[in-house]
Amino acid sequence: MNGGTQRAGAQNGTNGLPGAPPNAAADATKVENINSKRFDVEYLGPDLRSLSARHTQEELDVVARLAPADHDFPTPEPKPTRNPVLMLWRWWVQFLLPGMGMFSEAYFIFAIGNIKPLFAIQYPACFGKETPHDCNQSTMTNIQNLEISAIIAGMLGFGFVADVLGRKWGSRTTMIVMFIGGCLLTGAYGPKAQVFLSVFCFALFFYSCGVGGEYPLAASSASERAEADPKLRKRRGETVVLTFSQQGWGNFANTLVILLLLAIQGATGDVSSKEAEITWRVQFGIGTVICFCVMVYRWLYLTESKVWRAEHESVKQELRKEKDPATLLGHRSWREHYVIFKFYWPRLLITCLGWVANDFAVSSVLMLLCSAATM
Repeated sequence: MNGGTQRAGAQNGTNGLPGAPPNAAADATKVENINSKRFDVEYLGPDLRSLSARHTQEELDVVARLAPADHDFPTPEPKPTRNPVLMLWRWWVQFLLPGMGMFSEAYFIFAIGNIKPLFAIQYPACFGKETPHDCNQSTMTNIQNLEISAIIAGMLGFGFVADVLGRKWGSRTTMIVMFIGGCLLTGAYGPKAQVFLSVFCFALFFYSCGVGGEYPLAASSASERAEADPKLRKRRGETVVLTFSQQGWGNFANTLVILLLLAIQGATGDVSSKEAEITWRVQFGIGTVICFCVMVYRWLYLTESKVWRAEHESVKQELRKEKDPATLLGHRSWREHYVIFKFYWPRLLITCLGWVANDFAVSSVLMLLCSAATM
């Protein structure tokens, strides 16, 4: 859809199509009008006669507009070196630094299951097994569901923002939300267990909204970064995988930090309430510092996706040429989304089902691990 499978299927007129009827003058006119466009024919097929019969000229114009922008933005080659440290640094900056948002979100999200035993020590009648309970048990047992709901809301909201305003501002906004959420989680406090639980849930919901935005932004930014460089275009899957691999490192880092903090306090056996509180607050604080560093980097050094900018400007120019009413007034044309969905819904459906299956498996395992940790 972004030009990855563009073929010259529209370069053959109706005369070159097998089985074209003699009285296909109307169809031929439609085809000739779009012969100068480039199509992604993986779904549409090479038979432009049948294509023009199934869709209106307006819809064909929209589809033809999906891939006219030039995506070749090669990056300058750095000076060759044999220094292994410098080579590792360049590789990290190119492939892993863009995924530090995923590192931060995994550090916090996986921390919730890791610190529940610490909460049970500090608030035994709320997170532990002491009775009578002094907090709402329904809220306490649904923390993971609250987290997932906020992530879904963030995916939809920030995904929309990134499409309208751009990847740069979307990435900046998500990291600001995650940084503020990290501060709220670090300083969560309440004189009673119920008050603390309410404050903690609000802070977690706020932070998780930023996490939800990080998912589509990290994936689209990694994909477009590879698409922009001809040398990386065939390694697009690798760039996306390396970006999301930061989740595993974030989980590992959080577990390591908690163990080190307990060891520093000498809490290798029984853990007191004070030691538990210091541990979970400090580990959240360390994660917040990481969010702050990523936020500063994105404000100072992050540039807009060249592929997004090229496509955005190309579509606007095409709509102006067609004298689209919404574009001439300075508004966004929503008919684009309808036509794109009409043509490409099978790909969107398969992609969504793949993510659903992946998240179902991963989230189920994580929830079981979190439940086991509190038993």
